[in-house]
Amino acid sequence: MRTPRLFSCPTSMVLDFAESLLFGAMRRPGVLISALICSIGMVSAAFEPITDVPYPETVAHRFTSASTPSVPNWGQVPWSSASQVVSGAVGTTQGAFVLANNGNGLYFVVGATGARILPVQTAFSQMTRLLVDSTGHLRAIVQYYSLEIVNCSMLATSVSCTRTNTIRYTFGQTHDAVLISYAAAVPPIPVPALYAYVASDSGLHYINNGFPFALFSQPTLSVAFSPLLNLTAASTQDFVFIYSGSTKISQEWVTDLTNAWGGAYDGPALSMAFHPTNGNLYLANPVCVNIRYPNATIARLDWLQGLPVNETTSLAVTDDTLWVGTSRGVTKHLFSSREWSYFYLERYLPGKSKVISLALNGPSTYVLTDGGLSILETQMWTLARKAAHYEDILLKRHDRVGLVSGCDMASFGDLSSCTCHDDDNNGLWTSVVVAAEAFRFAVTGDPDARDAALHFFGGLQLLNAISGIPGLMARSATRPGEQHGDGHWYNSTVSQYRGWQWKGDTSSDEVVGHMFAIPLVSRLLYSPPVNPARTIVENIMSYIVKNNYYLIDVTGQHTLWGVWNPKEINYGRNYSDEHGVNSLQMLAYLLQVQYLTNDPTGIFSAAYRDLTSPTNHYATNTINAKIESPDDDNYSDDELTFLPYYTLFTAAAGPDDSVLRSGLQRTWRAVRSLRSNLWNAIYIAVDGTSAEQSDVDSIAWNLRTWPLEMISWPVRNSHRRDLRFDIDADRFGKLNGDSVRVLPANERLQERWNGNPHDLDGGNGLTETDPGAWLLPYWLARYHGLIVD
Repeated sequence: MRTPRLFSCPTSMVLDFAESLLFGAMRRPGVLISALICSIGMVSAAFEPITDVPYPETVAHRFTSASTPSVPNWGQVPWSSASQVVSGAVGTTQGAFVLANNGNGLYFVVGATGARILPVQTAFSQMTRLLVDSTGHLRAIVQYYSLEIVNCSMLATSVSCTRTNTIRYTFGQTHDAVLISYAAAVPPIPVPALYAYVASDSGLHYINNGFPFALFSQPTLSVAFSPLLNLTAASTQDFVFIYSGSTKISQEWVTDLTNAWGGAYDGPALSMAFHPTNGNLYLANPVCVNIRYPNATIARLDWLQGLPVNETTSLAVTDDTLWVGTSRGVTKHLFSSREWSYFYLERYLPGKSKVISLALNGPSTYVLTDGGLSILETQMWTLARKAAHYEDILLKRHDRVGLVSGCDMASFGDLSSCTCHDDDNNGLWTSVVVAAEAFRFAVTGDPDARDAALHFFGGLQLLNAISGIPGLMARSATRPGEQHGDGHWYNSTVSQYRGWQWKGDTSSDEVVGHMFAIPLVSRLLYSPPVNPARTIVENIMSYIVKNNYYLIDVTGQHTLWGVWNPKEINYGRNYSDEHGVNSLQMLAYLLQVQYLTNDPTGIFSAAYRDLTSPTNHYATNTINAKIESPDDDNYSDDELTFLPYYTLFTAAAGPDDSVLRSGLQRTWRAVRSLRSNLWNAIYIAVDGTSAEQSDVDSIAWNLRTWPLEMISWPVRNSHRRDLRFDIDADRFGKLNGDSVRVLPANERLQERWNGNPHDLDGGNGLTETDPGAWLLPYWLARYHGLIVD
């Protein structure tokens, strides 16, 4: 039985000792704190920390077709439509060939990042299929009445493919073709030693040493060859045939979907591929993916095995990976881990994401869709690199006078027009970033991290100063002449902010953020006796306590959600949702402010005793703080719970510690299945009693699968066949709208942890969310030793 308590001594003792050393010596402050914390034994030996080793990150390079509206920051290909993409090479240059514009255009795509689309100069038209050899070199082009043998060379801005030989033969409309082997013609023999199969409307054709003939005349949809087995598979509407050379080895019925006549295969195969090292044959059909094993048994991959979408159109396979194109996106299956990934819509693919053709070349997967081309490049990243990537996004587009929020775009995907705006929760989102930057400084000692933390802390100082009332923070603030959204806005009466406006009716969300982040600023960024962070914390709590546990607005009335008064929390039906959550918040704040200020007047310790008395029982209120009823399960309240838990348990332990921890355990059990990077990191940091190694690993999973782009691209998952749906209505009355399991973050829309991670659909491509929701759990986990280099 594990006992994975994170701390071997009280948190407050650790931080007090760290702080005294930090501000006594002032030597590489961040490194000193981290080294101290680790040396005291902050991370329990029961957990293996996450080692920040390189992991595969899928980077999408998208190109719209000439007939599709362009998207800023994407490329655009010169073709209007295309029918085939194949892995290719010209000389030593790797890429992919694309057959386009009804066979009248041919292009060579070079690279992935900054890919170049080069026209291929040929004398051919009405090309139907490309034949490349095992090295990717284009050797032949199938036309309606001929097979053209070609030799290609790289020019400065194009590729030239010249005819070296012509094999006259009527293939008709070709659907697929595969090259078995090729050797150039050697005089006096006039034709090359070329072996290939061509699948067309006129049947399956075998080219034997340069001489073609028909193996059968049934219209043939697809063909594949296995060098390992020296076998060829061909599919028609009725049969899948296996050939060795020109000799038929076997045939098996295909299910007739129209007439419901059964067959071993679920439907006609539109695409086939052999596994390179075990000989399994994979067949894409409208129902599923079939597998034919070398012993001739046939199996299927469908939703039960994890295939998200049927109506498969194309596929490609490597030693460990199966890529399946469908009518709605592309899926990736790793054989070793049995994991499936789903790439759909504009986060990954242009157009409506109907996949026409697939090709693999090294780390790049070329996906030809109805709307253009996407190159899904597998790059090896570390979490540290990802953190730097998000830091760049944060500083470029999500800093408005030190306040953090999302930004709005003028047109679909146009980051150049992204404008940061006032937000109801500017205080909360800014606090998340302030905490992340404070942790970053504590871990790295990087002066840039301290500068960033203090800059955004300046945004919180602005919110606290602009109202003119110590302890009353604004929701948001705008500069003179700056437009703002709806709500309760007031002109600042503070001389320093003449002409500015601030937003009132401040929510408990803002207080949660302030009381989470500002104590960290006090500990990690300031040395005594000058400590403006400590002053803000004391002002906030003095203001709330003196106003009988209400946040009183400039109007003289309490704000709608700024309520912690026992009469409302214990007996007010309008605040029954907040019964446990707000009780927890107030106790966390009172313990934290006592710890930071030593409570010279005793006001805060008296308030704590008042609220935890038998009359008010705030400590026991927290035991069932998490509401699990689907009708009122509010994911925003999870954020308003876990941040205060961190505030609570990083203060000196109070007299009700065991009761408060019992509430933490219950809340943790309720959210554990979310696999949240933030909730897991906080829980393990402050307690971790019920956690296992898998919960640490979930932090890495969630951080690594978070999308690189923070744009709210349209996301759709409600059509997926691999998901089970929650049959209960959510708090908005929506039925069957949530998945039972939580999808990877890069397959869903959720942008922050106040959102529902079970949501399946959403997004419009017109906003970008700040990356604080990723930066905070990453740096918090680094700070507490859960992630190591």
